[in-house]
Amino acid sequence: MSSQPKFVDLEQAAQFLTDLATGYRTNEVAVVRNPSYVHPAFDLYLLAPRRKTVREQVIGIVKDMDGTTTTTEPLCIHSLEYMVRRITGRMKKSDWVGLDATRDYPHIIGNSTTKHVEYLISQYEPWINPDAFKRAYLSSVIWTLSVGQDEGRKREVRNNLNALGLGKLVKEERFNRLINQDTFDEAQTSEAVEYFIQNYGAALHVEEFTDRVRAAIDIYYTRYHEILAAIDRGQGEYLSKELLADPKKRLVEPMPGV
Repeated sequence: MSSQPKFVDLEQAAQFLTDLATGYRTNEVAVVRNPSYVHPAFDLYLLAPRRKTVREQVIGIVKDMDGTTTTTEPLCIHSLEYMVRRITGRMKKSDWVGLDATRDYPHIIGNSTTKHVEYLISQYEPWINPDAFKRAYLSSVIWTLSVGQDEGRKREVRNNLNALGLGKLVKEERFNRLINQDTFDEAQTSEAVEYFIQNYGAALHVEEFTDRVRAAIDIYYTRYHEILAAIDRGQGEYLSKELLADPKKRLVEPMPGV
């Protein structure tokens, strides 16, 4: 096997890509845009040749879902809608009917959480209420760091606090009392959030698109994990009826055919 060079110039790189495409008998390349805070701005992937007909003798197609036997799609959609409500202040149905299945769903199902949130921030940006956004974000931070069970999420939240200009908040005595008590009191948190807004709100960056996406993802995941915790406590059926319009739907359901 001939050895390939580790480094090539642009002309050679283009030739390598062409040779690969020829070998795979394809002439299409996917351009995958990355989040605004990820370098490079996009990646290129060769696509398999398109098929216009089904292969002979194919009787079924199975998609691998990492071994899961359930779908959390209803929970994800609810949590995304809840995030939009929190950052816009439109918490009631009378304020906003909610996500539109025809317009919004194609952009918030089947892609990454980041892509889903980026779409929603772009779509509903004119409605964003900066004060509501900051309150929702700080509340989600306190919930995650006090009662959240996902250590990876906690690390992300702490990193985001620094990235969004709130590095000093982690040294605040009142903040640390809240996140170290292993309980979440909504009234106590709301009162503390107002204090943090007064004293640290000016430092919280939620004006730029990238920062809004970063903070909104934390709000989304807080709602998502909050409901999972409630389901774990046996409140799943009640929450499904309370939050979903269809009484037959569940926030977490078996995959079709399982």
